[in-house]
Amino acid sequence: MLTYTGLLTLGKTFYESVREFDDDPDYFQNALGVAREIPSAETIRQWMDDIGDSLRSNLLDANVDMFVMCMVR
Repeated sequence: MLTYTGLLTLGKTFYESVREFDDDPDYFQNALGVAREIPSAETIRQWMDDIGDSLRSNLLDANVDMFVMCMVR
């Protein structure tokens, strides 16, 4: 999560942007406080997909709740 957050703070929204840090991974790790190696673009994509899948039902329920609350008013 830290790696993707770091990419976003740099204005980079594509997972593939992480490859730009292959030349100097130590700098990126130190700047973000990442203790492990910088993950690949494919790994980040998979993690984000898994997070999205696990939260999907919660998000859909929250959308319904907001819609119902707006209709009641």
